Amino acid sequence: ISIKKRPLHTLPLERPPDSSKGTALVMIDLNPMRGEFVGGGIPRTAGGHPYNPLAGGYTFDDDCYWESCTELREIRDFAVWHMVSPYAVLACVLARIVAATPPHIVLPALVGASYGSLNFGVVLLGGPSSGKDTAYTTAEHLVPDVRGAYEGAPATGQAVSAIFAVRSESGDGYRTEFVNGRAILRYTEISTLQALMGRKESTLRSTLLDVFSGHRIGETTKDRSLSVVIPDHGYRGIPVISAQPSSIDVFTNGYGVGLQQRFLYVSALSDRIANLRVDFRDTTPEPDTTMFPYDQGILPADLPAEIMGKVYSEGGYGKLALEGMEGARYELKPMTFPKIVEEHVIFDRIRTNSMDSPASPTAHSTYMRMKLAAAMHLLRLGSGGDPLVVSEEDWELAGVLADDSAKTFEDARKQSDIMRSERMAERMKLTDDASDVAETQRAKKVEDRIMSLLENAPSHELSRRSLHNSISKRQREVLSPALENLMRSGRVRASSKGAGGEWYKLI
Repeated sequence: ISIKKRPLHTLPLERPPDSSKGTALVMIDLNPMRGEFVGGGIPRTAGGHPYNPLAGGYTFDDDCYWESCTELREIRDFAVWHMVSPYAVLACVLARIVAATPPHIVLPALVGASYGSLNFGVVLLGGPSSGKDTAYTTAEHLVPDVRGAYEGAPATGQAVSAIFAVRSESGDGYRTEFVNGRAILRYTEISTLQALMGRKESTLRSTLLDVFSGHRIGETTKDRSLSVVIPDHGYRGIPVISAQPSSIDVFTNGYGVGLQQRFLYVSALSDRIANLRVDFRDTTPEPDTTMFPYDQGILPADLPAEIMGKVYSEGGYGKLALEGMEGARYELKPMTFPKIVEEHVIFDRIRTNSMDSPASPTAHSTYMRMKLAAAMHLLRLGSGGDPLVVSEEDWELAGVLADDSAKTFEDARKQSDIMRSERMAERMKLTDDASDVAETQRAKKVEDRIMSLLENAPSHELSRRSLHNSISKRQREVLSPALENLMRSGRVRASSKGAGGEWYKLI
């Protein structure tokens, strides 16, 4: 299948049967743990037909995607051999490559007059032991060099700014001093991020929103020594968050402000891992990689530290900041995209402006796909090409990744809804059970009260009215069932009817 002739994101989910390669579905009469697969319509065992999980054997719906270029194929094979989700590893690889890309490399100004940022976030979704953190550490082997990027979990919006710059005394005042131009904001526990964003007066959520667009971050405070403000496109920030599907609300709660749309969602689980044989490593050696470890030398070079210092001290890429050494000019460098992308952006802007409520879960989908296309282009630079020229093929590859992200997010949301419903049902059951217990205990107290009243009454006999008037208002609600239970147990009998209604006598 030619990517150029047929966009990958429009490929049908069903693949035509191929007797030489097998089937994308796990057949109920086959056991992939034993290496069985379909060949010529006949189930065969691994004995005469060795199963290679990295080449041959089962086929999958997305094989054409992973086989479309050397880089993707090697990421898939490396991830599967190490039993980690290929999509999760790919997302982390792209995150690390973009983190290593200089912040002055930007997206073109297709909407508005300002450039866009390459910054984006990654959410690794999966339950305990699903391989979320393993996917990230696996990507570290493929992209070990991130050009000194900070990797950690800042607790506040102010802490994010402090990664990139500090305030230092300068003459009779203070100035912002450049420290580091890049960071991977790595939150290994979503509960930690949730707690940090939930703090009173926390600016972490709003800072993450600004990081996505490369906007100025930081705060101007009364104490000028603490006023650390990072200029537009003066930094590279890539949040990578591990989360369980049940915690997807952390992102959907930011629906109104667009937090949800700023991330690439990938699953830590994969059918490719589910179809591995226990002994697959006996017949499958660790795959070689020709494009990895990733060579950061093919990326555009950073601006000199003294120039970045000037950008920070001047508050942006102003006239003074653009004057480099020996008359050279340092400025933002936009990547170029094919015409089809511009048309896609225009269509999306028309659609957005036609909506009654632009606050849609897909509001940033085109912007996000452009970021992914740029990241995909940088991933494939080792195969040649201009670092600043994104191809239509990059755009199509990004579309597949964006579609997978949307599906992964929706699956997580549905799973979260199911789990929430189950928890609600369990709470309701516990509440009902507790109510039944409380009702039984209350009836028992009323029975004891009735027995006490009858024992102390003349002839051990009282009218219903007397009993009713001798107990509390809440106890009266269970007077009838209490009397019935006492009569069934043979401790009390109804003696007669007269003044005060039914009379009851102690037996």
